[in-house]
Amino acid sequence: MGTVSSFANVEKIYRSTSWFSKSEAIGGVQDLNFEIHPGERVALIGPNGSGKSTTIKLMTRIIQPSKGKVSLFGMNPAKERKECTKDMKSFLDKEATSTSFFHQQIPRDC
Repeated sequence: MGTVSSFANVEKIYRSTSWFSKSEAIGGVQDLNFEIHPGERVALIGPNGSGKSTTIKLMTRIIQPSKGKVSLFGMNPAKERKECTKDMKSFLDKEATSTSFFHQQIPRDC
């Protein structure tokens, strides 16, 4: 398996709508590029409004990018939804049931 997820030049622009004014472009994320490989642990950190939730929504296909390419397991989740969902479920099941996953997640003082 190559990458779990990759973003290439991804941009998400939201449009504000109002009865009284023109539609206005509001930035979600701009020029987002990264790859996540099997076995890597990733944390999205940043201030409010920096695009953390938008990135997760793009990765899980809740929303579509305005520009760029998002892939899961080397597939386009918008076009190959069933296969991506199957691979993601299999990957998460394997990760969640591994003892090392739980060992690293449980704080030592509990």
